[in-house]
Amino acid sequence: MARVDKIFHNISRGSLTLSEVMDEIGEFISLKPEREYKIVIGSDSATKNPVSVVSTITIWRVGNGGMYFWTRAREAVFHTLGDRMIAEAMQSILLAQEMKSRLREKFGE
Repeated sequence: MARVDKIFHNISRGSLTLSEVMDEIGEFISLKPEREYKIVIGSDSATKNPVSVVSTITIWRVGNGGMYFWTRAREAVFHTLGDRMIAEAMQSILLAQEMKSRLREKFGE
């Protein structure tokens, strides 16, 4: 599988590559490794064409805050709601697969 080569944004850390996002997530977890964490990945878009699909990676320290990163895909025209929903789902699935692979490399199983 090809590596995702996008720029992600975070309000306090600016623009980051996915590798840098992974480093930020690792650092966030290392501050309180005994806590439970959840990673949520999602995508959404506006209803007007052309559409930009925005995807987010959220790391949630359950019960105690979190942080998020977002990226915007290039604009595209979708002729049906179904096509737009499929594009959003595929964007999330591809990002989740890439994240899972990188997390496995960084932290093991």
